[in-house]
Amino acid sequence: MTEVLLCETLAEIQDDNRVLIPPAFLEKFGKTGARILIAAHPDGVKCLCLVPSADQEEMDKIIEETANFEIIDIQSQGRISMPPDLKEYAGLKDEVVFAQYFGGYELWDKKEWDDNKPERDNNREFLLNRL
Repeated sequence: MTEVLLCETLAEIQDDNRVLIPPAFLEKFGKTGARILIAAHPDGVKCLCLVPSADQEEMDKIIEETANFEIIDIQSQGRISMPPDLKEYAGLKDEVVFAQYFGGYELWDKKEWDDNKPERDNNREFLLNRL
């Protein structure tokens, strides 16, 4: 991962398999009825890519790079239903992390996110040293 992390927000997957999109992310994705692409990470990272429908170029790129994706609607109150196969792919449990990078948006299982912190910190340090 070589992108610079801009924002991370914790959320919970509800019993009905839906997750509330944090307000900072909902601003970028749109309101109720807007569509987002949710996909297995094309680089094989154990997380999901999230792409707002307004970014058609990025949606097309992800669709070309992975066959494991769905385009879903944002439901009332800013919730999305987690597709079971993608939830399983990323190992999403109860707590998840929405992450925003310069290069896009990702959804991680909190434990996986915490386990990958050293790698993210090393990449951040590497990037800062190059400035």
